[in-house]
Amino acid sequence: MDFLRSRLRLSLIVDAELARRGDSGPQWDDLAHTGVTSLFFRVDGAPLTTTEAGVFQRLAETWRARGGYVFVMDDALLALRLGCHGVFLRSRANPSAQSAFQNLGSLARMREVLGAERFLGIEISSPRSLDPLHATGADLAEFVDFAGIGPVLQYGEKSAMPLGVQTARALTKLLRPVPTFWMGGIRAEDIDAFGPAFADGVAVVRPLMAAESRQTTQRLHTSLGRVLGPSPWSVGHPPADPNFHFTQLSKEERTANAVPEFPRPGHAVIQRARSLG
Repeated sequence: MDFLRSRLRLSLIVDAELARRGDSGPQWDDLAHTGVTSLFFRVDGAPLTTTEAGVFQRLAETWRARGGYVFVMDDALLALRLGCHGVFLRSRANPSAQSAFQNLGSLARMREVLGAERFLGIEISSPRSLDPLHATGADLAEFVDFAGIGPVLQYGEKSAMPLGVQTARALTKLLRPVPTFWMGGIRAEDIDAFGPAFADGVAVVRPLMAAESRQTTQRLHTSLGRVLGPSPWSVGHPPADPNFHFTQLSKEERTANAVPEFPRPGHAVIQRARSLG
């Protein structure tokens, strides 16, 4: 799973507001060279219109063509529509995700929808999230491919109670060898304080202003390098070009790397989950 760990090193959570503003300009090519490795599309509230979904579609094509990974939060059908690499289920925002571990069969059904070649991740927002797994003697790695732990730090007045660094660190250790990232209020200076006993990466919400995004991701990338060491992989294909824009990609380049071609647990996971769920 080293290839997946490398793609989870620095992820941007892209809010639907970006799509609703039609923001799909060249700044995304610039961000590809500030250390960002994956995009997570988050759609809360009203469903995307056809035009808005088209913005996400173009961003997904651009990122895949450069070798980056693209995930959708909660919505498996949108992930399939956009040709994304997988789905990330949020426990705090999605009732079906919140009960996923209470009924492990629901994870099997999600896997069937996604197909065996795509990734499935889940949010761990509390140590109690793992209680159903412990009760059955199951292993998280049998059901999902990666986990997001958080919120680790306080990030807003209305945010959920943060786990804190020590709890996040304990959960990360408990979940190994499943690839993990931390999220929730994390800044570059926090990463420096975390030290090496840390997850495989972080996920942060993309600032709405492009210039702020570049500055933020550059600082995060630098801090991750100090704590985790040099990144074994980075987005950057085609090579950096200040004049490059996704409209210059050929159809073949846009659709390249639509999904990872790696062995997936597939049917074994489905059968195991059904037997427990």
